[in-house]
Amino acid sequence: MWVLLGVLTVAVLGLVGYITIGPRLAEEARDADRPANPTESSILAPPATLNPALPVREPVEALPSTARPCPPVFNNPEFTSSAVGTAVTSRGFAEEVRRQYLSQLQRGRPVTIVADSPVTGQRYSMFCGGMRVVTCTGGNNAVVYVY
Repeated sequence: MWVLLGVLTVAVLGLVGYITIGPRLAEEARDADRPANPTESSILAPPATLNPALPVREPVEALPSTARPCPPVFNNPEFTSSAVGTAVTSRGFAEEVRRQYLSQLQRGRPVTIVADSPVTGQRYSMFCGGMRVVTCTGGNNAVVYVY
């Protein structure tokens, strides 16, 4: 009886460990494929497999003059606004990208998020990177600035 209880306890602890540590290990494995000291341009450049048709974007510390700011649909003290960088990007999608970026825990490191488009009703992967102005690229040639 004690042996069965011990085996069951080890199994439950193993399952809890797998659930809590497994995603972190997968993320660390992905991060291990990246250079140890990436340059700013490599942080903001989308991976080649995401959408090779997108141009490589240089890092920005200020909102580009071609960006169109979006009216915020929710409040957040960290990144208060979003803007679209291409004509095919809707303002509603930009705000959803901002919401998804803020919901993940990584800041100042490149991340991939998934955001729903209120226009198309589809989900799109966006690669985001930056510090003061976060540039997110992906989807169907979408560019979103979160700042």
